[in-house]
Amino acid sequence: MHQAQILKYSENSRTLQNCPLIFAGAIPELLFTLLRGGSLCIPKQEDRVKDLSAGVRHFQSNILIISSSSAAIQDPTKFEPRQTLLMGSEPLPAHTARKWTALHDNNNGYGSTETNTVATCFPCNTAVAHQSVGAGAAHQYWVGDALNYDRLVPPGWLGEVVVEGYALASCYLNNDAASLRAFLKSPEWYTAMGITRKHPTRFFRSGDLGRIAIDGTLEVPGRTDPLQVKLRLELGEIEAVTLSGLSKPSPLVAELILPKGSDRPSIAIFLVAPDVIQDIDAGMLVEHVSLSSSQKSSWYDTWRYAGSTESVFATQDQTVHQFLRKRVTKLYSMSSLLAMENLIDNVLELSIHQLHSRASRSEMIRLKDWTMFFAYEVVSTLALGHTTGFLQRDFEAISVWIDGAIAERCRTHQDSGEKPDFLQYFLAILDANGDAASDEKVASEIGNVLGAGADTTATSLMATLKYLIESPDDYRRVQQEVDDEHRQLNLGTDQAILYVELSKLPLLSAVIKETLRLHPAIVYQLPRVCPAASTTIGSYVIPAGVNISMSAAAVNRFCDAFGPDADSWRPARWLEKESQMLDACVMTFGKGSRSCLGKNLALLEMYKCVASFVRNFDIELTREEERIQSY
Repeated sequence: MHQAQILKYSENSRTLQNCPLIFAGAIPELLFTLLRGGSLCIPKQEDRVKDLSAGVRHFQSNILIISSSSAAIQDPTKFEPRQTLLMGSEPLPAHTARKWTALHDNNNGYGSTETNTVATCFPCNTAVAHQSVGAGAAHQYWVGDALNYDRLVPPGWLGEVVVEGYALASCYLNNDAASLRAFLKSPEWYTAMGITRKHPTRFFRSGDLGRIAIDGTLEVPGRTDPLQVKLRLELGEIEAVTLSGLSKPSPLVAELILPKGSDRPSIAIFLVAPDVIQDIDAGMLVEHVSLSSSQKSSWYDTWRYAGSTESVFATQDQTVHQFLRKRVTKLYSMSSLLAMENLIDNVLELSIHQLHSRASRSEMIRLKDWTMFFAYEVVSTLALGHTTGFLQRDFEAISVWIDGAIAERCRTHQDSGEKPDFLQYFLAILDANGDAASDEKVASEIGNVLGAGADTTATSLMATLKYLIESPDDYRRVQQEVDDEHRQLNLGTDQAILYVELSKLPLLSAVIKETLRLHPAIVYQLPRVCPAASTTIGSYVIPAGVNISMSAAAVNRFCDAFGPDADSWRPARWLEKESQMLDACVMTFGKGSRSCLGKNLALLEMYKCVASFVRNFDIELTREEERIQSY
């Protein structure tokens, strides 16, 4: 309150909320204004970045806290007359002070978070050297020897600024070493002077270079370490600079993140490319993607096998895609996959055996690892005709062995009359000229299976099991449904239920559908290019060449389709009368001619795996805090 009085905050104050809340300047903005009965004016974030003066004029603000560097790039003539400014966070250059002082009441403030923001304040005028930050505001400052804090330096001499006060911070949280360096007990010179205070006092070594001027005010020309440079980069400033470099305005946000496995934070900028339209009504967009022939964008170039060969997923040419898809469509049909269901059963039997072995030893099981091993074992068995040992050896990294597998099969291949696997099928496909497909093109098809069919299915499996484990009642109901079906079919203990029977189980189907809706494995935007003629979607006219994109994670939570609880995992929605309409609204596997080629394989794996899992195990989380989070 004392600081607020010194800075002349009152009931007439109209303070523009300009400082980020993590910046110390936000404290006087918020607390000083409200404690003195003033008004806090809060502009939109984009208004702060685009035109700060417009926000001041709109709210008729009369107090603004601003950094010196930010003030240097603003035009004082665009602000309300006689604006009261508090500049700080860095030294105030004389030319910046002169520019503002002619039209406004300019104050040079000094302080930090450790000093509860405002340690000193000095009204500027053109006749005074502007390195001065004035006298203490509820604090006392001293200038000590930078090499020995138990000694003061004479007035006019440079030393380290030491701030004294009862409102200082007491320490750095969880950093004792830094606290000992910065927060002092009573120095010898203070004790020798016999000073007494009304309140207990503390001392803070600022690290700033300072001197006491002739008039008793404090000047702060820099830091004690001449090699140290403090840069204050606000996220809003980074966003503004990024926007200025784009050819067209675009939604973006900058965030400070800590990458996994690193102790160094990084700045990540998330943006929607200027040629992308992303806020069209979800229902209209789903319908457009289902029916249109819009080509994929250049974003898909990175998904080509070995960076060169066209693949059915990555190719942008519709004619090429039609040819590539047509030659493998039969293989990915449900009837062809069911002919290989026994191969999946073999992998599933091995998987369940491994889990029983772990459970008998009371070992904790990491579901994300197990589902990944299972999914890779399935696709490698189907694609290459043999297991790769992920389940037995728990590989954490999977090597690329595709080229060797193709060469080996070509060398030893004979028609044994057995049911073919994917590789045998791919070796028989032809290219557009009617010639046998090259090894590179066969490898591309195998890469599609291994790359797209394993990780995505593993993610969906893990999510399904975790949602069930977190919902014990649903787990028991699915378990009962599967057990009843197994008994009705008179199957042996080790016999797995066929997919054609599992797909008829209503609750199991509801659980899998709801997980695929709420937790799609692919959350990319998956852009399409508007064709040569403009396209109209709802009220939007999309120019030719503009990218239209959407994420399944967003579309699948469209409240108009799935209800107000669209963000919640509720399998019962698929058991209600309107459930048939919901399938058309789910974008997990895409829509139209470019929908996911491996959808049937993913569903086959999920139904088989989830049913066998619940039939064999009762399970619970090892730690309550490991509940899954969906965003």
